[in-house]
Amino acid sequence: MRDPDPTALEGPERVEVAQGATRGIRLHLNAEDTFLNEHRGTLTVDCDHPDVADRDITVGQLHNGSARITIVLDDTAALGECRLVASVRDWERAAGGLGPDLEWPMTMAVVAPREPSARRQRGDQSAEQEGELVGLIWKHQDDFDHWTPAIPGHVEEIEAMLLADWDDDYRELKKLGDAKVPTIFLNLDYSPLKRYEAARAKDLTEQGRDDARDRYAVGAGLGLLLLDRDLRATSNNGGVPPEVELTAKQAAAQSALVMMPHYDRLAQETGIEH
Repeated sequence: MRDPDPTALEGPERVEVAQGATRGIRLHLNAEDTFLNEHRGTLTVDCDHPDVADRDITVGQLHNGSARITIVLDDTAALGECRLVASVRDWERAAGGLGPDLEWPMTMAVVAPREPSARRQRGDQSAEQEGELVGLIWKHQDDFDHWTPAIPGHVEEIEAMLLADWDDDYRELKKLGDAKVPTIFLNLDYSPLKRYEAARAKDLTEQGRDDARDRYAVGAGLGLLLLDRDLRATSNNGGVPPEVELTAKQAAAQSALVMMPHYDRLAQETGIEH
């Protein structure tokens, strides 16, 4: 008996990709992995940006109902918005015949690369001088299969050359090749962080929001890094249950968030708030 027919293809409505960057997009198709892998259907992504060719878009395999789309932009790609359309067309029904087209339109905004802050540059230099390097990358919930709005992030060891490709702030690490760098991935869609940003939205400029995220990243990122080291130390003894790990991650993130309103008030009183 063949797998059930898919009925929906979904993904984000809008994505931002910086010039010269690589961006992953997670699409969800409610079908068994064999639907694509056995060629009942083909997932394709079309883009009307003048500087994005077919070779710049890679479509991954379907796994647990998700497929990762990777878009690579040249550093001279024109700024502005364009249209992405993911689709599964002319696919075979389990009972025979062709099924209806499944489509998911998206808006892709090509933006200029963000300038590395002086604080970040100093941090990279001191890390090289003092010892261990640590990366920090902001991602959206859909970029990882296991992320939800309740997960603040995680720590993962990433090859230095891949980290350099993901974020231009780490371009100097490309020379380290496949050396592994502990990297903190923070969830931009983490619910408590989004609530904090929504509450402050009317008071913050874009620079002020970025500064607030930097403060959060220092506290939450350090907490997640230390937690990851502790979890690795206990892994030989059976580790800890997933629900305990999640609670510890949430505590690390929320301990950073709980202090931010106090900093905000102090910044306003001293006139340094953006």
